[in-house]
Amino acid sequence: FAFTTTEGGATLECSLDGAPFATCTSPITYTGLSIDEHVFTVRAAATDPQPSVYVWHIVPAPVPTTVTCGQVLNHSVQLLNSLSNCPAGGLYIGAANIAVDLNGQTVDGLNYSGTGQSSGLPAGITNIGFDNVLIYGGTVQEFGYGILLMTETTHNTIRNTTLLTNAIAGAMLADTSNSLVRDNNLGGNLEGVWLMNADNNVVLNNSLDDNIGVPI
Repeated sequence: FAFTTTEGGATLECSLDGAPFATCTSPITYTGLSIDEHVFTVRAAATDPQPSVYVWHIVPAPVPTTVTCGQVLNHSVQLLNSLSNCPAGGLYIGAANIAVDLNGQTVDGLNYSGTGQSSGLPAGITNIGFDNVLIYGGTVQEFGYGILLMTETTHNTIRNTTLLTNAIAGAMLADTSNSLVRDNNLGGNLEGVWLMNADNNVVLNNSLDDNIGVPI
């Protein structure tokens, strides 16, 4: 963690997971942390009325897995294969606190772009209500939505993915909060990143080229 203060000469104090505050300097690194939720707090001495807090989760390491179209993922996986022409949804998140390492593979749908359909289309990866899910490292293309997060999902991360030619949106966050969409390539979708009833999310450092509608 790297941090600064605007209070000249202030002594900075840090706490991890509720431990007593101790004097610290930036940057600070923690290792050997357990698979669980962790909370880092930093403040400018004991009188700081608003310490800065960062919450994150360490999830189990992905297990190399051969997947099929429509599969529900109940644990962290590293894809060993691509999926082609999935007739409905690609993959479905079935548990909280997991990672989906696409491992350079492609999850491919039936290419709904140009069909005129605007509702009822499947997603390449769907997460309905599971928190603390990380999706990264591959391509999701030719679905209605590339990646769909919905129904009060929180603390999800989509990063280093390529989301192409999805008929409605490359990534859609609906009723989703405190999630991160970062360092992705979104192109040829109707919308790039679509946020609907979504609060406190961060969309950062994405490439948004040749999307038909608005990038975000």
